[in-house]
This record gives sequence, C-alpha cells and structure tokens, in this order.
Amino acid sequence: MVQVETEDDDIVLYHQVLHHVQCPRNLRVVLVVDTKHHRKAVRCSTDLPWDALTLSRYDKARFPSEFLCRDAQQFPGLTDWQARSQAPRTFHCNASLSALPRAKRAARQQTGETVSAFSLANLQRRAVNQHLIERIAQHGAEGHSLAKARPAYEALCNYGTITETAACILTKVLL
Repeated sequence: MVQVETEDDDIVLYHQVLHHVQCPRNLRVVLVVDTKHHRKAVRCSTDLPWDALTLSRYDKARFPSEFLCRDAQQFPGLTDWQARSQAPRTFHCNASLSALPRAKRAARQQTGETVSAFSLANLQRRAVNQHLIERIAQHGAEGHSLAKARPAYEALCNYGTITETAACILTKVLL
C-alpha cells in the first residue's frame, strides 16, 4: 500500500487498487488511520482515477447527508406520504427534511449549548412529557402546581429519554 500525507498530522492514508473477487472489478481501497484516536476506516470506490485524498474527503462529506435522510425516514415521516400528485409529495419531502435542523436548533436552545449527541427521539419524548405534565396540571387538584423552574419539572420532562436512561444506568453502575 502507498502512504499519502494529509494536511492533518493525525490522519494517515494508505491506498492501493485491488481486485474484488465476488464482483469482478477493480476497486481503489483507502485505509484511513487516525493516530490520535486510534481508529481505522476503510473506504473504497470503483472510480479508479480518484486519488486517496479525494476519495476520503468525498466519503467524509457524504455521511451528514446520509444521517439526515435516515433520521428523516425514522421520525418526521419522510416515506409516509399518501399523495399521488407531485406538489404534495414535494411539500411533504421538504417538510420532513427541514424538521430535523429545526429540531436540532430547538434542542440547542433548550440546553443553551451545542448539542454533540442529538437525538430526535429524546426531543420527541420530552415534548410528550411536557404535554402530559401540562394536561395533568390543568386537571389536577386545586392549589397544586409544578413550577417550570423547579428541578422536578426538568426530571419529569426528561423521563424516558435516552440520556435520562443512560444517566440512571451509569448511576447504578457507579454505586
């Protein structure tokens, strides 16, 4: 394999053209080694003229769009349309794909910081919990209220979210 230097000192690329036996064709295979985090990744392409650096950059740039499509299918219902004409389908697709960045912005506004591990499932669970708390408070006993500034309100809003579950598991493991 031939080593390729990159702009990042922690990333080393190795590449070679190899023949794939099961689908009889040549592939450009790139091994990406992250020496800082001790990780490796293999990238491959049937486009042989591409150099290792280009292949690595294209593959790295592809992942955010794949996560966007995956999340749009799972939560906002990208594939759940029933319209037969083009205009409603286009609207539904645009609405599903634009819901994710808006949800991420809402999560960022709730925490007041950049969200590193964003989960739309958490945001959805939190919205359901807030709705239930408000409904219970509306029909609850007179004179009883749950102020939104209290820690109990935050704990109830986060009940059942992935981060809340992980925190409970971590607490049990540490104790």
